[in-house]
Amino acid sequence: MLDYRILGKCYEECFRYYEAVCFKAYPGEYQTILLKTAFFPGINQELLMQVFDCSETDSKRILGDLCEVYGALIPQSEGEYVLEEFLRMFLQKRQTVYLNVGEMDRVYKKAYEYYVSGAKWKEAVRYAHLSGDIQGVVRCLHEALTENELEGCWQDLQPYLESVPEPYVTGDPVLLYAYAMLEALYGNKKESERYAGILERRRRETPEDSEEFALLQSACEFLQAHLPYREPEELFLWLEHTDGCRKYPWHRISLSSGQPSFLHGDRDFSIYMGGREALEKAAEGLKALMQDDCDGIQEVILGEVAYEKGDLDEAVTLLAKGISSASGKNEETVYVASMLLAKIMYVRNQPEQARNVVRGMERRLAGSDSLYARANLEAFQIYIRMLQGESRAAADWARYSAPQEQDVFITLDSYCYMVKIYAYIMMDHTETALLILYRILSYAREYHRKYDELHMRLLEIIILYGKKGRKWVTMLGELLEETQQYGMVRLYADRGALLYPVLKSYEEYRKTEDTGRTIDPGYYKKIREQTGNLALVYPGFSTQKKEYEELNRHEQDVLRLLCGGLKNAEIADRLFVTENTVKYHLKKIYQKLQVGSRNEAVARAMELEMKGQE
Repeated sequence: MLDYRILGKCYEECFRYYEAVCFKAYPGEYQTILLKTAFFPGINQELLMQVFDCSETDSKRILGDLCEVYGALIPQSEGEYVLEEFLRMFLQKRQTVYLNVGEMDRVYKKAYEYYVSGAKWKEAVRYAHLSGDIQGVVRCLHEALTENELEGCWQDLQPYLESVPEPYVTGDPVLLYAYAMLEALYGNKKESERYAGILERRRRETPEDSEEFALLQSACEFLQAHLPYREPEELFLWLEHTDGCRKYPWHRISLSSGQPSFLHGDRDFSIYMGGREALEKAAEGLKALMQDDCDGIQEVILGEVAYEKGDLDEAVTLLAKGISSASGKNEETVYVASMLLAKIMYVRNQPEQARNVVRGMERRLAGSDSLYARANLEAFQIYIRMLQGESRAAADWARYSAPQEQDVFITLDSYCYMVKIYAYIMMDHTETALLILYRILSYAREYHRKYDELHMRLLEIIILYGKKGRKWVTMLGELLEETQQYGMVRLYADRGALLYPVLKSYEEYRKTEDTGRTIDPGYYKKIREQTGNLALVYPGFSTQKKEYEELNRHEQDVLRLLCGGLKNAEIADRLFVTENTVKYHLKKIYQKLQVGSRNEAVARAMELEMKGQE
């Protein structure tokens, strides 16, 4: 396991060496410029001239020397440079040592003016915040949101919005809109409703013929459509009577809320699984709302419904149509459809085709600012590796990459949390899994995510099945009776080997006892068959298994001495065997620990010892 305290000490030692040997060898002029450029994500000639007051000749010389002579800058696009990564880290650590407060403040103000002059509001807000200019922060946030510059980066708003006093917020419709959305995404429904209520009151109190009223009306309409905790029935009722939001360029929060599914995304469409006509009507309403961004949505919604009902062929056809319609216009729809297509291919035991789809998604996301989309793709890949029985990768992801349950809950992380529940089940950390599960369950109920609620209830049944008692029997009966009205099949079938023994045990109970539930036999048969099919293809899904074959006593003795630094001949002398016997045992050790060298065997042995102590 990585020890971050040791890592920090290593970095500090490296910084001290670099400072003494390299940084102090720079001319004084370049030391100062480098320290100041560490404030900026990118460096170019214009920035040096406007922020650092360099002449055109000097700026060319500085860029040339720092790039070609010292290797401090790395060329990007034409005329654009970034600092070498280690140097950037060093400079950010040493800025307060070499620069006084006055110098730093001057850089902040110059940078703010530079980015404002280019209408780069997303960059400018950082420097207004650093220099304590509240009015500058408010101006940048207002402009950035109005121009949709922060699309896909709502998390970037948080530190700046937190610094704005309440009177500035309530006096600006754009900030009220942003606060209502951000609080909703951070799970603070009550605060979100408060800001939305202030906005609505201002709209009612403003004359309808004014320009401000048009702005307020637009903000209220977008909140009506996009606040994630609004009930789906209210949304579709509203969509039936709207001709689309007024064309102010607001940021349109993603319909899938960062999750790879419309069915359990920003709005829960599962209530419309009962009929194609209702869904088509809902999709038409979305067209009015999203205008140019709606291509492919109708096909993808219907494709997800077909998948959930277990009609995989129809789902593939509809998803392919959705991708074709949305390509180049609505990347989020392409992402959602591609994720489900890959899942269907894994379900059908077509891993190579699925990997090709995932690689395509990775290429699409490579240039994207959506941190949540990339995080969810990684979580999806971990889910598939768990499906295939790869417990080690899932455990490492849960410890080091997944969002931590002790941190602030962000609704956009909910898919990652769901995958983490599976990882904890696999690791036999069921109590921790239940803690996350109940948090997601509470969120799903508060935010009207019916599909997420059903999913969490099913996982709770699976966990309780492994404990003493029969509470899970009653819970499963209730769940089956509720989901059959929607025709949900893949909700169960996708759990595969994890759920199949639960279904078999439930059948035994039903043979001997009356569970008091009316469940359609055809519906249950379809669930059992598709769950069993996945269990056959992936029998190791989320089950604990030994990661390495156990070493026998002789191999353990050899490995223990190997870890002590002894050579083959010394090990042979200590164990009273021949050196060839030691080599034979080492060969077996390498095979069982899945390593290829002495050093790797020692490292793996230490890792297993640490895991045994957890």
